[in-house]
Amino acid sequence: MATSLTIFKIKNGITNHNDIVVNRDRLRAFPVSINRSLLGILYVRRNPLKLPSWLEFFEGIVDFEGMELRTTAAKAVLVIQRDANNVFALTFGYGRWMIEDTAIAALQPQLDATLVARMRRRAPLGVWLAPPEILSWDEVRGFRYRGSANAPIHDDLDLDEYIDDTGPRREITIERLRKDRVRAVSAIDGADRQDWAVYRCLVAELAVRDETYVLNEGKWYRVDRDFLADVNAAVAALPATNAALPPFRQRSERNYNRRAHEQSGGRFALLDRQMIASVGRGSVESCDLFTLERQLIHVKRYTGSGTLSHLFNQGVVSGELFAYDRTFRQGFNDLLPATHRLAQPAAAIVPGEYEVAYAIIARRGAHFVLPFFSKVTLRNAARVLRQIGYTVTLTAIPTP
Repeated sequence: MATSLTIFKIKNGITNHNDIVVNRDRLRAFPVSINRSLLGILYVRRNPLKLPSWLEFFEGIVDFEGMELRTTAAKAVLVIQRDANNVFALTFGYGRWMIEDTAIAALQPQLDATLVARMRRRAPLGVWLAPPEILSWDEVRGFRYRGSANAPIHDDLDLDEYIDDTGPRREITIERLRKDRVRAVSAIDGADRQDWAVYRCLVAELAVRDETYVLNEGKWYRVDRDFLADVNAAVAALPATNAALPPFRQRSERNYNRRAHEQSGGRFALLDRQMIASVGRGSVESCDLFTLERQLIHVKRYTGSGTLSHLFNQGVVSGELFAYDRTFRQGFNDLLPATHRLAQPAAAIVPGEYEVAYAIIARRGAHFVLPFFSKVTLRNAARVLRQIGYTVTLTAIPTP
């Protein structure tokens, strides 16, 4: 097995592992003994989808018992200390974003000040609110920005609504953003089911000192200029689907998919939440809607990076299974109405005859811009799907 490694030399003076890795409370640490003189610690962050390929590198070295690592976006960093002056970090998956950037730490007060200045403007560009965790939208009635029982409930997160509801723009401070809470209200009993600091819900992209910085889940990241340009160009090049997707007027994705199916005149088959058995990957949802034009449409409400990245990875997983797993294709075919069925599901398909369509439900009245980390995931997903042979599209579904 050939494995590509990215190795970072940690600057002199930093010898404590706790000063190298960020967000340690969300990680699991595993000691690694390479030889008697070379010891290390592997820090792993998990999310549940499928096993990452880099796990093979640690076969026989690290015992991952008790940790679920089934995800395409799992990330890890192996920190190795050779001597007092030589500490190295080897990254796996998206592990680069787990390493503390001391330059950013020193610049954070200026970044936060720039963020506050931007937020004090009406309709600030490059700053928005999004839930930092994946939500089941069928179970969420809306969001509150204040804890009182009579506080208004908003259908979605909106920066202007948060400011209007909690105080004047001129009084926004970092301290207030860290103290104020966003509350997800249960659709079942009206209680607060989850809450987060407003600062953790902020997503921002700022230019400071000719560099681009991204705020995601309460953490600032510096983005290489060429990498940023490459990601933006790749996403901008994705065409929109020609499938006739209606505007979003429902309270949930589930209701939207049902309505799109009902209004399609028989062109859309509804596959939302229909799980299909596969070989080696368990049960997987193929897509939300499948059209007579052979478009596999994946619909997701606009939220934070985690939710959208999950959507893009789901498209890759189902696309791979649809192309290579005839058991999955047969299960897929069994769910379809006669008008949409494949003539020979056991036979290999021609991926070039199919489209993987990502459809994002845009926020009402907001300019459609994907969070940076979601764009990275989308670019990588599109590359994989195009290599298989699919057409890949990205479409914003308007919310009137």
